Amino acid sequence: MGDRRDRNRWGPDVDLDTRTGHPAPELGHEDQCTLRDIRNAMFDGTLQDKIMMLAEIELILQSGDENRELKQRIIRITQVKQAMGQSNTRLVAFVKMQQDGFHVAKKKAANEKSRKLEDSVAAAHSTARDQIAALESQAKEQLDKARAEIDSIRLIETQTQDQVDKALADMEMLRAQNEKVRQDLLALRRAEQVLRKDSEALRKEIARLKKDVQIQTTLRRNAVNETEEIRLELTELSTQQISLAKDNSKHRHTLKIWEARVIALTEEREAALKQVQELDGKYFSARVWQKAAKDREADLKLKKARIRQLLKANDENEEHTAKLQSEAEERVQDLVVQHEAEIHDRDEFIAKLQQKNVPKKKLKHQLKVLEDEKGTVEKRFEALCDYYRNLYGRNKSLVKVLTKSEEAKGYSFKAVALRKKIWKMKGSTLESIFEDLDPDSSSSSESQTSEAEADVKSEESGKESD
Repeated sequence: MGDRRDRNRWGPDVDLDTRTGHPAPELGHEDQCTLRDIRNAMFDGTLQDKIMMLAEIELILQSGDENRELKQRIIRITQVKQAMGQSNTRLVAFVKMQQDGFHVAKKKAANEKSRKLEDSVAAAHSTARDQIAALESQAKEQLDKARAEIDSIRLIETQTQDQVDKALADMEMLRAQNEKVRQDLLALRRAEQVLRKDSEALRKEIARLKKDVQIQTTLRRNAVNETEEIRLELTELSTQQISLAKDNSKHRHTLKIWEARVIALTEEREAALKQVQELDGKYFSARVWQKAAKDREADLKLKKARIRQLLKANDENEEHTAKLQSEAEERVQDLVVQHEAEIHDRDEFIAKLQQKNVPKKKLKHQLKVLEDEKGTVEKRFEALCDYYRNLYGRNKSLVKVLTKSEEAKGYSFKAVALRKKIWKMKGSTLESIFEDLDPDSSSSSESQTSEAEADVKSEESGKESD
């Protein structure tokens, strides 16, 4: 059944191998005799002889390349038998003789091969023993290393446990210190609130004193103007006296009247000078109050520096940092709201000033003061923002708010809008607008007032010399 399938697969004219069922390989290039030719040449013997011969020939033909000469001999014998018609007995005898020689050679080769295999096996056994000994020594070394590593790991575990215990103790100590610092900060915050209230009261007092000084300055200027008018009248009287001296008989009565008027004006001038001296005394007392306020402000700055140090020491406390952030943002917003309220009040004050009939000389002087103070406003506002930025400098989000835009130069957008709105004002003094922002502003206003008084005195002295 299997032979028929192989025939159908490979065709009727192809020689097949009985073991594999595939086409049999060619035996040589010059001798093209196939296994079918050998079988056909032996069909004239007995059945037993044919079976034995076919089995032996198939074994020989299926052997390797080392039996190529024997195969060629069998092929030549079958070709000769076909040609000459020899009997099967001689062919079987010849084949048996060739087969005996082949078996002897094959046995020798097998013995030689077995001897070589034994030698190779013995060498392999010796090398295997050496490798096993080396592996055992390596295993022992690795085992010793593993034991040493286990001991080191146990030692590290004990050290790590000690470090963990120590770290826990340090954490407890740091918690206690943190609690103490929190209590100190609460106390300093209460002190800061008290100082802030004091500073607000001082600023209000300074504002009131500035207003008094401004009133006194206006009175002093009015007195100077009246004195100038009196001097002019005296000059007129002197000229009239010269003319009256020429005609004494006619105008004696008129001369007496003018002399009485001169005496009254002289007394009024002396009273005005006394009033100016009193105003100078009040001005000196205002300067003393201002110096005391500056001393209080310096003390406040020292205490604020102490607060900054404590805030730096408590940088690890994230919750407190968040609280400081919210407080700082609220303070900045309150400051902006306060500035806007002050601007509204100053707008009303400017409107009132414009409704009054103010002399042109005073308006020119006020415009000069505005131009002088315009450059100092930005520095004062920057100093105020630097103070809050230094006070809460550790808070990154507040710094981000204060430095959000290059145009703002460190301020928030609302502060920039406020500053631009202040610059647009032309009718009121910037000193009165920012009198609550910086205590040093009073010194600049006093210096400007003293310069104005010096100008007035120089004009008086020039006119008197004329």
